[in-house]
Amino acid sequence: MGLFKYSRGTKLRMSLDRFEGWAGIVGFRDIVFQFLGTFSSAIDLIAISPHELIKFSWDTLRQEFPCLHPVQLNHILTHYILPKGLEGNNILWAPSEEDSRQIENKEMLHESFESHPDFYLPITGYSLDLNCQLQEDHLLQDFAMSLQEKLIKRKRTSSVDSPARHSQSPLAKRKTSKPSLDVSDI
Repeated sequence: MGLFKYSRGTKLRMSLDRFEGWAGIVGFRDIVFQFLGTFSSAIDLIAISPHELIKFSWDTLRQEFPCLHPVQLNHILTHYILPKGLEGNNILWAPSEEDSRQIENKEMLHESFESHPDFYLPITGYSLDLNCQLQEDHLLQDFAMSLQEKLIKRKRTSSVDSPARHSQSPLAKRKTSKPSLDVSDI
């Protein structure tokens, strides 16, 4: 599936950091941290470099990620995708005897969202005008950065895929290649 790997963890961590930053600005920091504590811990674990992660024992990981139930920690580590050359280096991840008994309780694998904080929607006085200019400059900057990243990625992909371009000089590539952006990529 590919969810439990370092590259995915770092992307998720960046997105969660943005969300947590926004929550702090609008005054929901404590609620978000309380509600997403386990999720955030899981993302933190996945975002550890595999070269560092294989150095940690089960006990160390339990101490570093106390929000994760043993069955959750075991599930993540069992499905964590180590890069080539590091497979088999996860022998330190064997759970303790006590935790092994808890791991059998699969009911604890999924987080319950039955007691989530209240979600308030405005009843009156709220309108969304899609034609209005964006007031938050940082949102526009984030969007522009994501477009730029997609253009760069597309340019790299197209230069690798096209054998005819390999015969051109770098200067000729610059003059002839015009990056295009498909809206479906956004």
